[in-house]
Amino acid sequence: MSALKNCALRGLLYLPVLLAYPGLHAQAPTLTTEWVAGTGSEVDQVPSFVWLENGTAILDDVRLPASQQTFESLDPVTGKRRSLLNMRQAVDSLKAIEPGADIHGALANKGYIAVAIDNRAATAISKTLENTLAAAPGAGETADLVAGIRWLKSQPWIDGGRVGVWGWSGGGAVTLNLMTRSQEFKAGIAGAPVTDWRFYDSKWGESFLKLPQDNPAAYDSASLIPRARDLHGYLMLMYGTYDDNVHPQNEEAFMNALIAAGKPYQVELFPMRKHGFVDIPALLQRYNAMVAFWEKNL
Repeated sequence: MSALKNCALRGLLYLPVLLAYPGLHAQAPTLTTEWVAGTGSEVDQVPSFVWLENGTAILDDVRLPASQQTFESLDPVTGKRRSLLNMRQAVDSLKAIEPGADIHGALANKGYIAVAIDNRAATAISKTLENTLAAAPGAGETADLVAGIRWLKSQPWIDGGRVGVWGWSGGGAVTLNLMTRSQEFKAGIAGAPVTDWRFYDSKWGESFLKLPQDNPAAYDSASLIPRARDLHGYLMLMYGTYDDNVHPQNEEAFMNALIAAGKPYQVELFPMRKHGFVDIPALLQRYNAMVAFWEKNL
């Protein structure tokens, strides 16, 4: 549930020096990288990189703040690099929503308060508590977040009738859990939410809940589709039509259940985009749609 944050530039200018070596078809290609700091007299740590199935590498400098990282595709045979995403440019483009602000900053400038609350399964709090997520996805963390929202509503600086929630992927599922298991939210935006773990990428679904035929009760319990009838508040769904992680059947099955229950909703589609699309036109469309939704419904 976090937004991109604008960070100050670091003092040193880092220049990438990349040496690529072609690999044989029978073995993975090798890659040597060095990042030279300042005048070139100091060699710093190498950037992060991963190999794709087509033999190219994705590079990013992990030492930079998230809002300044660049992602490039490197062909190890030709040595050619192609820019995939420049986060700094993306942040600058997002400022078109509201000058000098990110998505949460834009809302803050309009009088909204953006709050993030850790639930019991939040990373690094407790492995025992994290394991509860595998046993019953959605239940425990929902109770914690509702408790946090009720505390917020008790504060004099909160308009308790105008509280919204949003998230992407797992955060989208949390959003739907909160809007179907409570009546605390006037509106919510669920991006690429898992609504039924049978429609989730099997490498994730089965790592938590095992095979559907071996653990059908857990899959049934985790499904949000039967809960669509309990939706409370204005809802906008967002997803990419080529999502191969949280497959579009998730949103479509949930929308079908909303239709059957007579529950209105909005949907923002991103054609031919996958789960974590990063092209700037789509990001601008997504965040502009979010701001417009909040302004209309909160």
